[in-house]
Amino acid sequence: MTVDFARGLLAIGVLFYHVLAYQGHTPLVQIGRFGVYAFFVISGFALYLNYRNLVFSGVALQTYFIARFSRIAPLYYLATGLSLVAYGLSDFSFRKLFLNLTFIFGVANPGEASMVTGGWSIGIEMAFYAIFPVIIVLCGGNLRRLIALCLVSVFTQLVFVNDILTGVSFGDAWVEYTQPVAFFGYFASGCLLGEILLRRASRKGRPGAYIIVAICILPFLFVPLQDSTILTGWIGLLLCMATIFGITAVAFLPEPRGPFRLVAEWVGRMSYPVYLLHPVVYFYVAKLPEAGFHLPLTIAATFVLSEVVHRFIERPSIRFLRSRLGSSARGQHAAA
Repeated sequence: MTVDFARGLLAIGVLFYHVLAYQGHTPLVQIGRFGVYAFFVISGFALYLNYRNLVFSGVALQTYFIARFSRIAPLYYLATGLSLVAYGLSDFSFRKLFLNLTFIFGVANPGEASMVTGGWSIGIEMAFYAIFPVIIVLCGGNLRRLIALCLVSVFTQLVFVNDILTGVSFGDAWVEYTQPVAFFGYFASGCLLGEILLRRASRKGRPGAYIIVAICILPFLFVPLQDSTILTGWIGLLLCMATIFGITAVAFLPEPRGPFRLVAEWVGRMSYPVYLLHPVVYFYVAKLPEAGFHLPLTIAATFVLSEVVHRFIERPSIRFLRSRLGSSARGQHAAA
């Protein structure tokens, strides 16, 4: 629950960053970037907790992929359609459409191929979903192997990022930078975090977690913010570690209770629609003359739209897809 709540807050942070950036301000660039990277840590963590003991064979493996596809696809397809309506067809191509509908774009230059603002991360997420069963087969339940995977992945990620971005502007290197290897260390760290929490569940709720969260937030408040320099060198290493250890500490915070728990559940539930839908919402809000109200209007409209979409489109679509695809998979397995 604490991690889901953090994911919702991070989605709101990305919303703030984008709206301010659209208006020519970039005071939250570190949140705009590392907030998304934290999603990968959370993704690895959540998947590991749910599938650590699952045997990936036959129907079980099909069920896993159906669950992941049905969770991501309905809202992403909706965001793709809304983006085409809002932004027009000037950058449209059937190649891009095919890559987005199949999610192959996650390994085909997602930063260039995505048809949705922020969608590049969803493509990479789907690539990680495909890799995850291999992680479970090789490392599931084995702390030493998970630590080794995490260390190798983070090291490779840092080498790649520094090689791509050092001495180059972030915008010029965007396509080369947005590749799965640049973020796999975060996902692998999330898997390791899942194993650690399962082994140290008794430590959840201890006050020390609050201190670690606060310490991990400090670098994001005081590091110099200059283009890609927050991703490279010692600053990049510091913020990468702060992201990983910050989410780790959040996982060990006490679970919310009472009315706050309901708020935390709702904010966490809204994280995915808020993340994908706020750019399109801002596109229309920006047409209004009251520029000073663009941010609050975007926030309010995004949450209203996200709730409507979640309740009437996303949730029914997930149930439908899992029911239809799941019954089809069971039928094929029985026939075999």
